[in-house]
Amino acid sequence: MTHTLSAQRTEPADALLRTGVVAVLRADTPGHLLPAARTLADTGLVCLELTLTTPGALDELERLRKDLGETADLGMGSVRSADEARRSLDAGAGFLVSPGFRADVVAVARQAGVPVYPAGLTPTELATAWDAGATAVKLFPASTVGPAHLKAFTDP
Repeated sequence: MTHTLSAQRTEPADALLRTGVVAVLRADTPGHLLPAARTLADTGLVCLELTLTTPGALDELERLRKDLGETADLGMGSVRSADEARRSLDAGAGFLVSPGFRADVVAVARQAGVPVYPAGLTPTELATAWDAGATAVKLFPASTVGPAHLKAFTDP
């Protein structure tokens, strides 16, 4: 899996650009992830995010990578440290998602040439993550602010 760098920012993978959707897979046990991932991939949802909040997610990511091959772009979410970022990449993550901005997570992803999607809520958080080289910054938790919050960013 290769990713191109554009202005020191890793571009999103083709799977995300094609579908515009990242399916987030969480489970109490990792055994539910492979059947769900296969079903989603079979329906065309091929950008799949596992999360470190699922027990055994890193081991399951390696199994999904072997089973799905290049059919799906598999990433890891809930990445909160450089160590978690490195372990996720070692397990085969094609992208990283973080619930907040961590410069060290963005740096590890950029060095590896993989897309990274940290979160932010305030204008400062969003701008800081973007300036650090994030592929994109997700508004999180969006459910607490609604569409008007996002629209306000386009007003100035």
